[in-house]
Amino acid sequence: MENNIDFYKQYHTHPVNKIIHFFCIPIIAFCFLNFFSSINLIINYHNYFNILHAPFDILITLFYCIYYTLFWPSHISSIMIPFYLILCGAAHDFRNNNNWLKLNTILFITAWILQFLGHYIEGNRPALMDSLSQAFLTAPAFAILEPVGLI
Repeated sequence: MENNIDFYKQYHTHPVNKIIHFFCIPIIAFCFLNFFSSINLIINYHNYFNILHAPFDILITLFYCIYYTLFWPSHISSIMIPFYLILCGAAHDFRNNNNWLKLNTILFITAWILQFLGHYIEGNRPALMDSLSQAFLTAPAFAILEPVGLI
């Protein structure tokens, strides 16, 4: 975990960039889950009955909960698991809006633009250019917990 944090810290040293990430990474995670909430994973047995029928956002949330439980200290996982559960629930509630796809797309694009603006201000390229997996696995914890001193 410390190697992931150290890697990610290299790319996020400017206070403005940290603030932008503090707000934008949760927005991106929310939008990501919201996009995937409309996709269902269905596994059935010889067309008789479903073995699995789950919205993809729930599977993604489950993956993150397991990841933070297995690979991060309990004081971090105890924050990140509720974070993802709340995001997943909010994504489902957001879908009740008639314009959810348009609003979600606007939020998603705006958050990414602000992220790149933060890296322009910092003068450093985004971590996802060097490690996509670390950016998507470490970014949420780092962006939320580092500015408040928990990492």
